[in-house]
Amino acid sequence: MAVELFSQEWCEQAKDVWADVVVPNLVDPDNYNYVVEFRAVDIDGAVCQLKATKGVVEDWFTGKKYSDEEATFLIDATKDIWHKVADGKLDPVGAVASKRVHLRKGPMPVVIKESKAFTGLLESFGRIPTEW
Repeated sequence: MAVELFSQEWCEQAKDVWADVVVPNLVDPDNYNYVVEFRAVDIDGAVCQLKATKGVVEDWFTGKKYSDEEATFLIDATKDIWHKVADGKLDPVGAVASKRVHLRKGPMPVVIKESKAFTGLLESFGRIPTEW
């Protein structure tokens, strides 16, 4: 059954994707202690945040528990762009480089160092049956 993008049901399935795709590809899991926010800029309230400690997701939830100041990474795109990335029609690295997936906040050295995990995560969003 398809779920709404960044809904709580979506977030629950994203935890499994993280464990399968991100954790094995982290270069420095012991120092991966971040709050990450994903947002669909064209849908009111379509935002989710995750908190990872030592690379493992502690919590992934819909909405904003953490402020922009508390979040380490803020990542925005339109629903259509998230869909294209999830379907493999848009390369995540190219999407970030062209700001179609916009890294509004976050340390670029970490993004570069953990690019395999980050790219794998975005590509694997397609594993979540989402109502596009």
